[in-house]
Amino acid sequence: MTVGVGDLVKAVATHELLDDVISQSIWYWVMDSAGEIEFSVVLAGIVAKVNEFYAEMEAQIHQDTALTSLVANLWEWDAEEGWETGALIGVDTLTDAFATSTDMFPHAVAMTMTGFTQLPRTRSRKSVSGFADSTALSSEVTGAVLSTLAAALAVWLTDINLGGGVLMHPVVPKGVGGWEYLLYGLVSGLVGSQRQRKPGIGV
Repeated sequence: MTVGVGDLVKAVATHELLDDVISQSIWYWVMDSAGEIEFSVVLAGIVAKVNEFYAEMEAQIHQDTALTSLVANLWEWDAEEGWETGALIGVDTLTDAFATSTDMFPHAVAMTMTGFTQLPRTRSRKSVSGFADSTALSSEVTGAVLSTLAAALAVWLTDINLGGGVLMHPVVPKGVGGWEYLLYGLVSGLVGSQRQRKPGIGV
């Protein structure tokens, strides 16, 4: 099966923290290039992008946490039901490994970055847990870590290049259907938190 022009793709990446707690990040892209691209090619491009994103921060994230799986699907709009999960593009293993042995922050504490579109209220947020507690002082993120977060943000906002001029752009789905392109982003200088928490599921 293939992904075609205008198709929206959703991916969910899983990051296993200590004590069997799971953190998940959600990603969206739209295929903007001509042609029909095989699912396997799209999945490989997504996995490479997510690995690259986390690789920018690997030195500051605790070594006993681990990226595990990534699941990608078509994300389809239904006028009556809203956004729905479409065909499974694929499941793969994330391979980037983390490096620090310094004690980590509690699970709910996260470094945060926000991607913005042309619409002020249509935005996306990434929250990354597992950082060493030395990466912030009195809730203020250190300069060195801000630089790595900025590099990760740049990876997120950059298109996925599938080769042959075929690109997938990062987007934010709208609640009324359609999407907006991510145009720029900001990294928070203060430690943040994941917004949704349930013991054992998410942080």
